[in-house]
Amino acid sequence: MCAGIFLETSAVEAIAKPEAGPPRALPPDKVDLGPSMGHGGNQGPRTGTAGPGSGMMDRPDPRMVVLIDNRAFIRDCLAQAMRSWAYDVETLPSVEGCADLVSTRGCDLIILWGSSHLDIVADLTVLHGACRSCPVLVICDTAGADAAIKVFELGARGILPTSSNLRILNGVISLILSGGSYVPPDSVITAQKTDPSLPTPPVVSLPFTPRQAAIITAIRKGSPNKIIAYDLGMCESTVKVHIRSIMKKLKVRNRTELALKSFELHIGS
Repeated sequence: MCAGIFLETSAVEAIAKPEAGPPRALPPDKVDLGPSMGHGGNQGPRTGTAGPGSGMMDRPDPRMVVLIDNRAFIRDCLAQAMRSWAYDVETLPSVEGCADLVSTRGCDLIILWGSSHLDIVADLTVLHGACRSCPVLVICDTAGADAAIKVFELGARGILPTSSNLRILNGVISLILSGGSYVPPDSVITAQKTDPSLPTPPVVSLPFTPRQAAIITAIRKGSPNKIIAYDLGMCESTVKVHIRSIMKKLKVRNRTELALKSFELHIGS
């Protein structure tokens, strides 16, 4: 009986263990591009071009985002999330060194996480002087009307409260990289509620179609054109046409003014 067990075990080991030999080469249509993350954990997804016959197309380099936050845990978690959205992310604990990083590696967006109003003002002042050409998104605990006005005066292109989720952050990043600006809808609502002296604007009836009203609502939520098109079952080019028409009717110049004007006129939901 013991001998029988020994023979069966030996047979299983012989089947499971392959014969020694040289390592197998990858087929010619398989190209190893290495791990998805680069050195130091701060490199975005790697891109490459496969050889003939692979069917793999050239991919554009990922957009470069600099994330500034003095808390290592929050900074690393947020950076990891943005890398999963195919952004190349560099992190810094403070604004010091940001100008050198931007000048050497380039930058498409700076995200500044501020813990207090005074810190945000000081940091934005530094960034506005040293990195004027790079748009800035501010993330802070309180994103009321006063804070929004202040950060925009200091050159920021958007402000986002920490109560937002990652899906909204992704949409706001896409919006700013597309040339837009973002103000949280709650900022305008809060300003209206906290100042009873402000008159309540009348509801104005403008000739907007149901689709255009839905687009206005989506813009107020910070959704980029591609998300609006997906949610409404439209082509992105059609969404752009509607937005131009809406801006013309409201006599506004950009998406931020569109969102604010729609609040004032009680357009959308």
